[in-house]
Amino acid sequence: MNRSVREVLLFHAGFGLLATGVVLATPAAQFGRWAMVLAIAYNLLLPLYAMLRGEHDWVGRWLFMLGVSALTVLPDWVRVSVTETLHFHDHGIDRIGGAVPLYFVGLWVMILFPVTLMADQGRSARYLVAALLGGLVFTAAEWMAGPLRL
Repeated sequence: MNRSVREVLLFHAGFGLLATGVVLATPAAQFGRWAMVLAIAYNLLLPLYAMLRGEHDWVGRWLFMLGVSALTVLPDWVRVSVTETLHFHDHGIDRIGGAVPLYFVGLWVMILFPVTLMADQGRSARYLVAALLGGLVFTAAEWMAGPLRL
């Protein structure tokens, strides 16, 4: 395992522990506020961690993934407002287009960033790694969305 993969796993394990503690300690009435705080914290801490650990190339990847994550709000909005096949719990947080909670702008970076970074390490099998790892992590994230009240 190369240094960059070790660093991304270390960062995400640490942030995952922090987020787990926050989620478990958060009353339902304040969940939206804390989900927003965690999304913002992650998107501030990741590039800061990258710079401190000498992973300067992460910043460009993070910016790109932040843009992709922000754009994922559009299909979610369509699924909520147009096709009515998706519903988000009301956590008292502002919603984009009256449909998608604001914290969703930065949530997918948490999955996309490590998956793409690890897939890039697999040089010849990068697409296979991205498909398998991305599918696994996406499935896990969707499965956890219910219990996490997302």
